[in-house]
Amino acid sequence: MMASLTPESGQDPIESWNALLRPLLKEAPDFPKNFLQDLQDARLTFGNRVHCPFLRPFFISTQDEIRVRDATETLARLGERMATAAMEDNSLFAQFHLRPEEEKLVRLPAGKGPASTASRVDAFLLPESLKFTEYNGESPAGSGYTETLSAIFRELPVMKEFAEYFEIHSYPLSALLLDALIGTYRDWGGTSQHPQMLIVDWKEVPTWSEFEI
Repeated sequence: MMASLTPESGQDPIESWNALLRPLLKEAPDFPKNFLQDLQDARLTFGNRVHCPFLRPFFISTQDEIRVRDATETLARLGERMATAAMEDNSLFAQFHLRPEEEKLVRLPAGKGPASTASRVDAFLLPESLKFTEYNGESPAGSGYTETLSAIFRELPVMKEFAEYFEIHSYPLSALLLDALIGTYRDWGGTSQHPQMLIVDWKEVPTWSEFEI
């Protein structure tokens, strides 16, 4: 997935991509099958389903990227404000429906780091609006998948041709996530120079493949 795209000309990126893809499919009819195999080999799966059964990345403009970033950062700040308020308001805290052992963990004395280091907003990006369906504040899946998928798309011959007409961008999400986790560790009072990290979940979850990534 390309994070943003700025055209060097007035061309439509989707039409340009399709125009470059069509002759490739005629010359190499096995390209779709090989592409899916590359995704499976890279663990880009959700259970038994590959993440991107399409031969085109999802393009967004620089303007849309800014629009999405501003909205999601606002929601993340609101989430942090709510978590802080809940620690001082028992009626609000009760609405989180935590089990007793979870509440004990939440109320352990610590530093002043964020309640959620990594979160994800699920949304529909439409031409004239941005519709949100869910805010996932529990370190959800996504960054490893996205970074790996971007790397695969960037190595495709059609992408290298496409880059002659458009400026494309993607981001080192795993490195940024690692920096954020270590920063939170320090904010919450951690002092080790080499903190240990543990990915915890049930092995049956369909996002297990991203844990491996």
